[in-house]
Amino acid sequence: LDHDADPAEFDHRWQSDQNRQAAVIERARHIVAGVRLDEVVTELISCLCRQNHVAGHRADIVMAEATRAHAALVGRGVATEDDVLTISEMVLRHRRRVETPSESPPPRNQHPDDQPDQ
Repeated sequence: LDHDADPAEFDHRWQSDQNRQAAVIERARHIVAGVRLDEVVTELISCLCRQNHVAGHRADIVMAEATRAHAALVGRGVATEDDVLTISEMVLRHRRRVETPSESPPPRNQHPDDQPDQ
């Protein structure tokens, strides 16, 4: 609404913040490839993916890259467990499977809703 009332003033008010954020992103782009993931961080990534029953290894790979990106944004060369926990929900939300790998699917001729109560 502020923008609609006075677009020029709105732009002026937020320009320094935009410039600051652009500088942070540019710095992160230069260091992200060198951000290290130690064994504790990689184990946490794997554990979260297993606990959420994701299929394949794509979630592990994406979470590792997102963890590196988050660490780079805050200016660190080594990722932490907090970086993993900060980005984990964004990576895992749409990759979770409803059933766990230990649950067998219902027989082909039986609808899941028709199973007897246990």
